[in-house]
Order: sequence, then C-alpha cells, then structure tokens
Amino acid sequence: MDGRLLLLTGAALIGGSWLIGTMNAGGDPGPDPVVAAHSGLAAELAATGRDLSDPAAFLVPLGDGDAIAGPVAATEHGAPVFIENIVAGYARPGPADLPGRVREIAATGGCAPSQPAPGSRIAHVAAGLPAAEVSFHGWREEDLAQAASGRMDGATEESGGVLDFLAELAGTGGPEPEPAAPWRYRLMDIAVSEAAAPVHLVLEAGQARVLWNIHAGTGTRISGVTLLGGTLPAIANLPGDVPVEVVDATALSQCGLAPAYMPRADDPVFDQVASGRLSAGAARSQLEARAEAAAAWDAWFAGRFGAGAAELRIGQAQGGQLALVGPLPAQPLLRVPYRGLAGAQVALSAGAGTLAVPPETADDEMGRIVEELARAAKPADGVEQIAQVAE
Repeated sequence: MDGRLLLLTGAALIGGSWLIGTMNAGGDPGPDPVVAAHSGLAAELAATGRDLSDPAAFLVPLGDGDAIAGPVAATEHGAPVFIENIVAGYARPGPADLPGRVREIAATGGCAPSQPAPGSRIAHVAAGLPAAEVSFHGWREEDLAQAASGRMDGATEESGGVLDFLAELAGTGGPEPEPAAPWRYRLMDIAVSEAAAPVHLVLEAGQARVLWNIHAGTGTRISGVTLLGGTLPAIANLPGDVPVEVVDATALSQCGLAPAYMPRADDPVFDQVASGRLSAGAARSQLEARAEAAAAWDAWFAGRFGAGAAELRIGQAQGGQLALVGPLPAQPLLRVPYRGLAGAQVALSAGAGTLAVPPETADDEMGRIVEELARAAKPADGVEQIAQVAE
C-alpha cells in the first residue's frame, strides 16, 4: 500500500491524520519563509517528478514513519489543508526572535497528572522531531555538571575538552561541534480554533527539547495543558492563568512508560522479513513487544484523558511545523492570528537554566557558562558535586 495513502486513510494503524497542503493551489510556493526553509528539498521532490501542487507531494515516507518536507499542517480532518488558510500571517521565527520572560512550572510528581477540567475537549498533539530550531536553550544542573566534568577531564582547550563532550552528548560525533547545540529547542506551533468547548492540550514530544508555541483563535479557551515526554518541555504564548503540568521523558521512564504506537503497514520490519534479513519468528516477537508497549501507553493515557493516545493523536511525522486543534477556518477573517516568539513568555520546568540569544552568540555564551563552572569546581569533584556548585 502506498505510504502516503496509508497515512491519510489508515487511522486504525496510525491513530491520527496528517493533512498536507502547499501554500497555494497553483504550486508556486512564493517567498513565504516556511517554504523557503524547505526550498532545497522541494526542488529535489520536483526533480523526482512529484507534482508540488498536490498536497501529498510533501509527505516523504521513511519506512517506520514519515517526514514533512514542506509548508504543511497536521489536523484532525479528512481533506488536504493549506497552512496559510489556518494561521493569518504565519511565519517561522528568525534568529533575532528571542523569547522574553520565563515562568516556572512545578513538577507534577508521580505518574498521574491532574484530570482535565470537566467539559473540556481533549486535544492530543504528538511531535516527532520538529523542523525548526529556535534561539532558545535550556538545561538542568546535571547537564551543566556533566559538561563541566567533561571539560575538566578533557584536557586542553586545543584538544576539544567540553566541545568533544558536547559532541558526544548531542550524538553528532563530528569535530568542533556547536557547544549550544545539545540544549537548543525545536519549535512546534499549535493553532487552536476550537471555540465550542474549552480545550485541554496534551502535547507529546519524543526525547528532543520542544518549544510549543500557542496561537489561540478568537473565542477559544484553553483550560489546561499537559506536556508529555521530551526533555525540559516548554510552552510559549500561553496565558499565565492556564495550568500546566509536565511529565517529561525521564518521569515517564521512572513510571515504566514511554509513548508507543502500533506499527504501520510499511514498517521496516515487514521489508526485513520479505528480504530474508529477519525471520518471521523474530519479527513476531518484535511486533508483540511493540503491541504490548502500545497497549500499555494507550491504557495509561485513557485512564488520564478518557480515550486512548492513538485514538486522539494528531500528527507525529518528522519535520512537523504546525498542528491545528479545531475546525478549519471557513473564511480568511476566521483564521487564527499568528503569535511570534519575540518577547513571548515561556513556561518551563522549575530549576532549569535558560539562554535566549541568537545562534551566532549562543556557542560562546554556553562555552563560557560551562567553562566558569569547570573552573569553580574542584579537580576531584564528580558530577554530583559539580551539580551542587551549579545550584
């Protein structure tokens, strides 16, 4: 089965819908910064014969998932949609769009976030690895302590020291990495058009640092937010009186939980069996384990939010940019107003350190912070002792 067709129609397999749209029906992407960010890949897609006026052309199957290679949105509806028809004035943030004040979110504690307010509609949005990085960084004391320990162990500045350590932490493996890269956030925009009932947002990330940026439409009300998974999940442009709870990837793991979903029909395991690289018995064991994990995640999710994660999920593809919660705007005047990151309030887990500077200065700033901590620590200090110095 064609992976693109499966994604749009196989809700039983993927538990949600990615609805894809170019910026205009004529196929000319124009100067919009969202399109510009994908212009190179769009050219590659066009070279393969894809019709870029076809919304599905920007969906690239990856085997065990999909990547979004253009200006697209995830929604809960059954027809293609254009991003420009969802958010008025939508634009990806630039390097100078720096968030403003940070407010702390108290840790949820335990494995049971609060129940949504009565009468709220539950909107579950899942992000794979969002496409855009932003000029915002966050870290925990233990992150700095590990980096400083690596700087102290790594001997000279010429040989790398903290740079080598951060490369390993980020999984880059390359020479002279960016010191700020491991702690830089990726952006996922959420447009809320649902005005028929208050909305409780359940926003699910993988392991990445995701900054969820909220664009609320006229007449909408967000009754609460639960941030699931990810590392130091953060949310911007949310009214200060909206309660936010966090159960990040570490907390979920301590509860014996992790987001998990049933495999799709084009999952690599089936190709491996067909090619003889994997036996049918081994494949069956893998699929049974994944099914068990998916059932456990669904059961926990349903216990907290009233329905399974797969049933409610919007999105999940890699390279996502925006998800819509609610009806498609029927006319231009009803589009959700865009809210940028410049000066926006960000809510973040309590105790986290943050840095909001353009990319050209972020590396120097993070290097300086780690270097100062390494110098303040004693040579014999371990990571725990260094973390105490960082407090």
